[in-house]
Parts: sequence; C-alpha cells; structure tokens
Amino acid sequence: MKDYDIDLVYLWCDGNDENFARQRRERMRQCNAAMKENPDCRYVQIDELKYSLRSVVMHMPWIHHIYIVTNNQIPKWFRPHEKITIVDHSEILPESARPCFNSQALECCLHKIPNLAEHFIYANDDMFVGRKITPNFFYERMGKPIVRWKKSIIGGGLYWHTIKTAHEAIKQRFGITFGNYSSHHNMDAYTKTILAGCEKEFPDWFHHTIHQPFRNESCLQRILFLMYALVKKQAVLKDVSRTFLQRVMKKIHMAYLDSMVESNHSPMKHLAPNHPALFCINDCEVATDEDRARTRCFLESRFPVKSPFER
Repeated sequence: MKDYDIDLVYLWCDGNDENFARQRRERMRQCNAAMKENPDCRYVQIDELKYSLRSVVMHMPWIHHIYIVTNNQIPKWFRPHEKITIVDHSEILPESARPCFNSQALECCLHKIPNLAEHFIYANDDMFVGRKITPNFFYERMGKPIVRWKKSIIGGGLYWHTIKTAHEAIKQRFGITFGNYSSHHNMDAYTKTILAGCEKEFPDWFHHTIHQPFRNESCLQRILFLMYALVKKQAVLKDVSRTFLQRVMKKIHMAYLDSMVESNHSPMKHLAPNHPALFCINDCEVATDEDRARTRCFLESRFPVKSPFER
C-alpha cells in the first residue's frame, strides 16, 4: 500500500483548432521544420483525452491529481473539476521557448509543473487503462518507479536516432550500456527527483531540447530519464519484451497497437483476449478520417460512462 500521492500528467493539444493550426504553420515556416518529422497526425485529436480520462476514473481511482499541459487551450467537452488542473505552457516553459509544438521539449519540463507530486505518471492522450491497476503496477514498495522496457531492433528514422543518441549519452557519461532496449510506449512512472537530477547531469541537452519548437534529431528522448534513474538506482527494470510466439501470433503485451489503421480492423480481437493493463491507439500518417471515426466508436463502446470532468 502506498503512503504517498501519485499524480497523472498529460500533454494535450487541439490540432483541429484553426488558431492553433495557423500558429503552428507559421512557426514551421520560421524554423524551416521538417514536415515528415512533424506530420499533422501528431496534432489531430478525436477526443482521445476524454476517453483516456474515463479509463483512469474507471480503473485508477487512486490517482491524486491530474494535470493537463496545453498551449492556451481547453477541451470543448471539459468541465472544471477540483481534481484537474490545466497547465499552460507559459507555466513551465521560458518565454524564449514559446510557442512550442514539441512534446520532447515539454517532457523536459514536467518536473516544473507547480504543485506536482513527487511521484507522477506521464501519459499521452492516446493511452488508455484497460483494467483495474493498483499503484504497485507503477511503483515498487519503496516508491521507486518501475521502468518497462522491451528489446528492439534499433532501426532508422528520427525516433530510433534519438533512442540511440540517449543510449550513447549514458555510455559516455557513466560507462554503462543497456543493449537494444526501447521504452514500452505507454504510461510511464517518474519522480520529480529523477527529472531534476537528469537535468543537472545533462543541462546543455535539456536547454537545447526545451528551445526546439519542433522535433528533430538533436532533441532529447525521454528514455534518457529512465536510463539515468536505473544508473542511479532510483528505479527498477521490468523487461516486457514480446516472445517470438507472441510476435508471430500478434499477441500484445502491454497492448501497444502500432496504428489506428491496424487497431481499427478489429480492435476487440487484439484487446479482449489479452485483457491489457494499458493500451495505446496511435494515430499515424496513413490513417484516414474513416479510421479515426472507427476509433472514436470503439473508444465510446469501451468507455461509455462519462467522467466527472465532462460537461
């Protein structure tokens, strides 16, 4: 049984809002940002946050407080509630780093959220809780975060480049290697002490990433926080790699669905047999509006009960 508060932090934006879209386009033009690394699907929203919150209320009622970090936006369906605080980018990012459209920059500042508990879980809005979870799913009995990693074939592209760079940074600083591991791409547990310590260890990299309006190859990947925590023995590792049989049979451990397109063919076929604790339905460049409509229908059927945070 935990004897400390655990908060939950989301990053969220409404990419469908024309003012947001206009500001983003102008910032991309100024920075000459690469569209291929910052596609529209990163910002389109189909109320995933609403359903994610429903899943939290249903399956993680022990969450102490919820913070939604956003760029001067509020979800249209949102109903103010004492358990939720909307955090504007201006509260954690310096003026010189705004406007920001880079989740990695914001992740470097999560520990600066006013009044955030020492122990907190970080989530994207497309991550959902599939069944009852207790605090010891995220933290061991002494309060150390549980780091869920999986063995991976490190490939190319921006994502894998930043993963490899983080591994190399840990090797150079501490002389420790972790092999071909990547994070499980779902809700992760942290402490403010871990992020603050990592920032102190890599101040230049934090400062640089915070000042990148869009993702690029020079940005810090948050797996660095987790590796730093493991090196400092402030976290414990849990290997959630899929077995060969699970990969062949498309069994989903921690139920990461690679894309809306895959999940929408028959989402229940993937999720129901596995009863996942967590699952993620990730938008992607090839997803269509029809795919997104099917995803919304699925989420409504999976989480039909409104949360206290909805109008």
